[in-house]
Amino acid sequence: IKENTYLLLSPYYESWNINSADKEVAPLVQSIALPVGLILPLNEKWQLNTIPILRTNGQYLFKKNTMQFGGAAFASYAVTPQKKFRLGVYMNQEFFGLFVWPLVGTDWRLGSNDYLVALLPGSLTYEHRWNNHLYSGTAFRALTNSFRLDNGNFVRVDDNQVSLYLDIYPVRHW
Repeated sequence: IKENTYLLLSPYYESWNINSADKEVAPLVQSIALPVGLILPLNEKWQLNTIPILRTNGQYLFKKNTMQFGGAAFASYAVTPQKKFRLGVYMNQEFFGLFVWPLVGTDWRLGSNDYLVALLPGSLTYEHRWNNHLYSGTAFRALTNSFRLDNGNFVRVDDNQVSLYLDIYPVRHW
């Protein structure tokens, strides 16, 4: 594999308790996913990113009809080392059908202390570095997911999340 090529493993677990007012809309649903990413530089300006994702989504994990396969692929073009643009696609075989999202994004250092990372319509993060130990920012995430219920039906989750964060690094390098 080429120099500056990276293999990323990022398994995760999540659970959702879906309620509306005092009424339970759906039982607790959960997911275990195994995204495996590959960052492959093509030349000094272009980079290819692929992320196949295998997961089980449902009221009960690893049951019949709870598996989903999908992933994302996008190309990055570096205008400068501090300014990159991305274009690609996300696809997943959801329980309601094939879900396809075109992706457009950036990885842009706006100055010595400000950073913008986006892969829209799914994520957008702005970060400010106050000093070498203190960072803050805001993040937006748009999620679409479906979970198989024990009765054979499914529940679809469309969620938009906005958050503020503050990161403190007491030691510069761990």
